[in-house]
Amino acid sequence: MRVRRCQTVFIEPRERTEIDRELLLGAKPRLASTIEWVALAPHLDNEVPLDAAGIALLGCVSASNWIDSEDLVPAHALA
Repeated sequence: MRVRRCQTVFIEPRERTEIDRELLLGAKPRLASTIEWVALAPHLDNEVPLDAAGIALLGCVSASNWIDSEDLVPAHALA
């Protein structure tokens, strides 16, 4: 299968905070934060969650040149 990424893609970091229950039980209420990444593109109805390998893979795929999906670098080789 031939693939390329869309011309306009926005990768956004999101930070989700919540109360750390373990610290709350220890009488030290603190917020724990988690960083998540999402991709946004005009042609998609929803955002797409990404991990570090997915971000790196997007960086290796052209927006103008079609390539065979078999030629994509395996995600574990990008780390």
